[in-house]
Amino acid sequence: MHRRLLAPAVLAALVLLAAVPAALALTGGQRLFGGLLLRDAKVSAQVKTLLRSQGGFVNPKILIGDLTGDKRADAVVLVGSGDAAGDVALYIVSSDGPNGRTGTLRVAFVDEPRYRVSARVKNAVVTERIPNYAPGDDICCPHTLTERDLKWNKRAGAFRVVATRQVTL
Repeated sequence: MHRRLLAPAVLAALVLLAAVPAALALTGGQRLFGGLLLRDAKVSAQVKTLLRSQGGFVNPKILIGDLTGDKRADAVVLVGSGDAAGDVALYIVSSDGPNGRTGTLRVAFVDEPRYRVSARVKNAVVTERIPNYAPGDDICCPHTLTERDLKWNKRAGAFRVVATRQVTL
């Protein structure tokens, strides 16, 4: 009788132990920004569920730079789905606010949910790339992308879309 009770307990312990290395493998940035996203009201319940369930994760390739011109680091954070959808949400995190006021680290820009979103930063401009799939396109190879350039607006204390273009691949 003890053997029948012991087997499920051992199995449950092994499952828990298998999950521990994955949680410990998170970088400091992933833990910091993951916690911030879970607490922020602008982040959707869908993305929070993805993060809490460990079905998704903060992409470890966090883009850091002064995006607001306040001489402090800001971050572009992508959330990955953990499956073929790739990165599904983009956030820009900053402590800068309207008219140069500073505060606590917060989510200053949100774009979710998307499919296979990517980003790059150059000269304080964040370029978000979103694939546009046509019938028959493989997941790897959309025919076009939409690129949106995001730039900080000091007066508004927010990131604004300053350019949008379609790119043929």
